[in-house]
Amino acid sequence: MCPPRIHFVNVAVDGSKLYAITDKLFDSLVVFDIRNAYAITTQYLVIQDPKPQFSVSRRQYSNKGIHYIDGFDANTMVAYGGELFLVIHLADLTFKYNSYSSSTKGFRVFKLDMSGFGPRWLQVDTLGDQIWLMDVCGIQVIKDVNHVQGNCIYFSYANTLPPSPNHDIGVFSLKDKSIKYLSLDSSLPFSGQDFWFIPDT
Repeated sequence: MCPPRIHFVNVAVDGSKLYAITDKLFDSLVVFDIRNAYAITTQYLVIQDPKPQFSVSRRQYSNKGIHYIDGFDANTMVAYGGELFLVIHLADLTFKYNSYSSSTKGFRVFKLDMSGFGPRWLQVDTLGDQIWLMDVCGIQVIKDVNHVQGNCIYFSYANTLPPSPNHDIGVFSLKDKSIKYLSLDSSLPFSGQDFWFIPDT
């Protein structure tokens, strides 16, 4: 009998360990030890209570071939400094075929805690002086950049569904959970593979 297939929705690599989660991301975590390509080991972690909850305000509907999801929860994992984080991105989505637009409503950040009686996702309210740059490619973590506020998530998503007037770009503060949106007209050229850059000035 073949073992059941597992569909992973997100992965993160930290040194010799590869972490993977399924669509039941709050229930379990799979850890692969990849230091030896010929002898990869697997550890299945069952997440203990209390577990984070998805948004309860999700609403889905369609109109004239355009689909809407209000309160969509997207997830991204990032490993940094020997710790594993899970980021839940709350947004309103509109899409039709391969075009979409998003409007970010907030973020929740959780850190994997292996102490106590088992693994748990604990919500964190501070990243210290870290700066997280987030787009469709994932998250990059940087520190000690002049004139750039720390303890924030800088997000950038290209809206490709007309007539979206602006792209989904802004800064989310973990300190007070506020969002400052940055304006960039969607008629201007903008890569679907978003990226951040820091001027060397």
